Amino acid sequence: MGATNAPLVLLGDTSKSTRAADRTFTFTKKAMSVIVNGHSKAFEPVRFHPSSFKGRWIVEARRRQIDHLVVVAGVTGVGKSTFIERLKSSKELRARFGIEGDFSVASANDVDGLRTGRHETLIYHYDILRPFDRPLHAHPATLRSICYRQPNA
Repeated sequence: MGATNAPLVLLGDTSKSTRAADRTFTFTKKAMSVIVNGHSKAFEPVRFHPSSFKGRWIVEARRRQIDHLVVVAGVTGVGKSTFIERLKSSKELRARFGIEGDFSVASANDVDGLRTGRHETLIYHYDILRPFDRPLHAHPATLRSICYRQPNA
């Protein structure tokens, strides 16, 4: 095929079927990874196991196991990071939020790198305005027109 590392979905011979449900679709490993891990962060990285049938693969997608999820959310600069640092250092504050024993901290960009397996407690740092650490976009022309004041005549 030559493009096994590309995220492709290939459609089988359409002349042999008229309904989409009867057609054969072939997914590359990369396409399966994007569908399962790129569109949702609810799964651990997919694993591929060889199948005994025609050189095909079995895809294993395990749902992340988080027993206790604590979401610290807010807009940029409101103090989420400071609060999380206080949680790390204060057993009393952790107790108020039901955080016992080991815990992990992750933001949207860290989810792909979370260790596999069960997480007793996960503190999720969520910036409402920048969920994937993308800066807010400014539009200078628009800002100039909003800030421009007509001189008094």
